[in-house]
Amino acid sequence: MTWILFFAGLLVLCGCKPRGSQIAYQGRSFEQWYHHWANAADRGDKAQEKEGREAIRQMGTNLLPFLLTQVRSQAEHDANPDIPPTIVFRVLGPVAGPAVPELEKMMQETNATLIVLASRSLGAIGEEAVPSLMRLLSHARRDTRYHAIYEFGSQLEYGEVYTNRQVLSNAIPALAGCMKDPEPYVTIHAIRALAVINLRPELAVPALREALASTNSTVRQEAGEAMGKFGIR
Repeated sequence: MTWILFFAGLLVLCGCKPRGSQIAYQGRSFEQWYHHWANAADRGDKAQEKEGREAIRQMGTNLLPFLLTQVRSQAEHDANPDIPPTIVFRVLGPVAGPAVPELEKMMQETNATLIVLASRSLGAIGEEAVPSLMRLLSHARRDTRYHAIYEFGSQLEYGEVYTNRQVLSNAIPALAGCMKDPEPYVTIHAIRALAVINLRPELAVPALREALASTNSTVRQEAGEAMGKFGIR
């Protein structure tokens, strides 16, 4: 167990909640730095936005117990916190890597909102979270599988957090294993991910051929289009 999970566990046992105001950098609390960053982003002030982002990253792993507690609290109370933890995870990116195991555990619980928030947080962290997202694709719970592939696919298509080809190559077997998922949208997002990654055709192409035999017309259409990305018509 990492020190982050140990500390977070102690906080739960004693009924305590970590506060962002107790974490500081250069004389300003985390909350002050967050609002500095958010306000600068709203104004389009690139210099101050960068300053705020770097300050938050400097606080780094000290923020993780607070953020993990906030994710769970937001899900349990169905509340909109002043500082959304998923946005902070996006600012931290790979710096938040040590939080991945706890977020992966959250995605295996039964609270639907917690699954969504944890998946968004994992997607925001980036490549450090890809192995966890791939493991979750074989989970028994449909919501867990769906949100794992949805966040991975969204970051893959619209984000810039997945740049390591080896990480993406390692994801191919798990994506290929989604071709017979009972939830068609899991299969559809996995097909799209295979097409975007466009690696390891020896695994991807047979999986897409398998999807072509689906009883779902959208799955078949997506598989056909993906085959074209591999040069097969």
